[in-house]
Amino acid sequence: MKRVIYENIGGIHGARMIELLFMKTMVTSADISSHCGVSIKTANTLVRKFDEAGIVKEVTGWKRNRKYLYTEYVKLIAEGTSP
Repeated sequence: MKRVIYENIGGIHGARMIELLFMKTMVTSADISSHCGVSIKTANTLVRKFDEAGIVKEVTGWKRNRKYLYTEYVKLIAEGTSP
């Protein structure tokens, strides 16, 4: 998955964002900025690309202080715990 993200979405920053999402399934732009070493503006661009690709989903509905959930990972966990 890291390779697909690296090549198609966000280069090295996309790969770092995936690492962050495996550590923390709900993130903010500030989390991404800090972990990836990029500006908030770049973090917002990166998370928008992940959102458009269906990897994360914005869950607050707010204009500011948005939170994004790593939906694919949550689905995998849910499938693994289903009877």
